Amino acid sequence: MSAAGTAAAAGELRTHGLAYSAGQRLILSGIECALPGSAVTGLLGPNGAGKSSLLRLIAAVLKPTSGQVSLAGTDLRSLKRKERAQHLAFVDQQVDADVPLSVADAVLVGRLPYRPAYAPETIRDELIVQRSLAQVGLEGFGARRLDSLSGGERQRVHIARALAQQTGVLLLDEPTNHLDLNAQNGVLDLLRGLARGGSTVVAALHDINLTAAYCDHVIVLAGGRVVASGETASTLTPGLIRSVYGVPAVRLDNPLTGRPVFAFGGTDQP
Repeated sequence: MSAAGTAAAAGELRTHGLAYSAGQRLILSGIECALPGSAVTGLLGPNGAGKSSLLRLIAAVLKPTSGQVSLAGTDLRSLKRKERAQHLAFVDQQVDADVPLSVADAVLVGRLPYRPAYAPETIRDELIVQRSLAQVGLEGFGARRLDSLSGGERQRVHIARALAQQTGVLLLDEPTNHLDLNAQNGVLDLLRGLARGGSTVVAALHDINLTAAYCDHVIVLAGGRVVASGETASTLTPGLIRSVYGVPAVRLDNPLTGRPVFAFGGTDQP
């Protein structure tokens, strides 16, 4: 998968005292973090830690109870929706795939922030759609119906839609969900290529070893708070994994890549 044709580098993306509650339940509290440009940042944490909520707050899908998200010093919620969509693309893991769209039309949605209302797509839009599908390995899929695809293929279509937005910030919630091993590596290679091109890439992941293999930076959440953040190699340690997940771990070196890889034991639960 190629990362050619990506957007220009984004400004600094930061959260400032971000908090979010659903009813009486506090989901996130006091989230202060910087999400570096030209890097892939992995969001880690056990189920219920707040990873998906944090991504949706950054994307302005959810409204924070307090705090803000800024891009290059500008509060993202102060921007009009269309303008914000020219800076930031979001791939949710819960996307309705039953709508009667072709694959090309689903990806073409990513071009809406750049077109006047009711204006037809341009030749440039169509070329960007074709290139975005090629980037995720779905050349020739444009005429297929979205609801006819496998879960993994649909996942790649949604990533292609985000690529078609040509933004400097790309947020992804479980981008490797439904993907086989080869497709997982292909998507994560693509994200690393986008980051090398200057993009700010933030992905919520469950797999610690995929995070260790592909992410430059990591933010670890537990109980709705940031418990660790920094460069992956120095931040993701056996001690941290045990304290957050309750699982003993040993760090090894992958003989093929030189990146860290972890072996896990049983849980600490009796």
